[in-house]
Amino acid sequence: RTDEKNLPIFHSYENFDHIIFQSEFSKKIYEAFRGYKEIFPHIRKDYLERNIKKGNVILEDGVVIVYGKYQRKQRLGTSTAQKGEYIIHQILNVEQGNGKASDVFHKFFEHINSNLWLCVRNENTRAISFYEKVGFEKDGDIAWKSGELPGTVFCKRKVDLFG
Repeated sequence: RTDEKNLPIFHSYENFDHIIFQSEFSKKIYEAFRGYKEIFPHIRKDYLERNIKKGNVILEDGVVIVYGKYQRKQRLGTSTAQKGEYIIHQILNVEQGNGKASDVFHKFFEHINSNLWLCVRNENTRAISFYEKVGFEKDGDIAWKSGELPGTVFCKRKVDLFG
């Protein structure tokens, strides 16, 4: 983990071993998102720093994943995620189209061993295409800005071979 004195963050997931100083890590991630302001206009540095401190940010091969784990049942528009399931808040590949986002995503999904949720604006067709390619299925609808900004809820379900 980390503290306020620039101590290293250590993410020890299978194939996700990184030791990077917190200030360098948060700066690098923030700059990546600022490069895509039109897609991520709402991303603030303090939001990223909070998620880094919680250990909910992965950076590998130029791919950033910001995620969370639900502590209780959670409504997502017309869908419902269960306690213990995960959500991707943001995923960004700084070099779009190189296939690395798919690779990092699959490693992450195998690590969490749970259903995985995400919500996306309907206008973000490139992201929707990617999510469908990596196995997400539409689960419901959601909207932001009092219904003015429609979106879709996607879920990638973990297959239980024994259940």
